[in-house]
Amino acid sequence: MSDTKILQVILDGQTTIRKDIKEVKDEVKKTEGRLTERIDKIGL
Repeated sequence: MSDTKILQVILDGQTTIRKDIKEVKDEVKKTEGRLTERIDKIGL
């Protein structure tokens, strides 16, 4: 493999990881929002 192809594979991998991390962050925010709503309803 040439250096350019290796670099492109690495960059594609980083892009995929960043996308996955963003999806996890969004999911955590949704879950946190639901839990906060529940706690607010209970009155704690």
